[in-house]
Amino acid sequence: PQGLYVVRLIEKKQKTISQLPPDTQQYHIRHILLKLDALTTASQAIEKLRQIRGQILQGQSFAVLAEKYSQDSNSAVKGGDLGWINIQDMPTVVATVLPKMKIGEISQPIQSGDGIELFQLLEKRQNTDKQQLMMGQAKQVLLQQKTNEQMAALLKQLRGSSYIKIEGGNEP
Repeated sequence: PQGLYVVRLIEKKQKTISQLPPDTQQYHIRHILLKLDALTTASQAIEKLRQIRGQILQGQSFAVLAEKYSQDSNSAVKGGDLGWINIQDMPTVVATVLPKMKIGEISQPIQSGDGIELFQLLEKRQNTDKQQLMMGQAKQVLLQQKTNEQMAALLKQLRGSSYIKIEGGNEP
């Protein structure tokens, strides 16, 4: 089934260099992601990640288990390594857990928008390079622009292939 979503942009704000925070906490993390679907419930994924966490705590390699179990194909081949990530670029649920973790610590399973995840904190650092922060924001703006272009093209295609008949009087 196809549908049409109507989205209205109310306001758009862009930060300038002077509005950036003076420094930003960054985290070098890796994760194991289990996606939820018709065959995998949240409780099943949480239980599986608890078992995997237990194996890691008993000495098995997080990287090896990430390659074996993670359903994030981009990071699984790198042992679950997500690289350095700014705290403000993380989902809120993850951004509240990571600052409380110690280096090397393994989180409990966390439900995010992607599924259920297990994190390992490898390193922390303060990023005071405003140019790097601006580059990250520029990437986000370009990604948003590209998304908007693709959405416009999709809407044009849908309008071209749709038949709309309006019946009735001249109602506002």
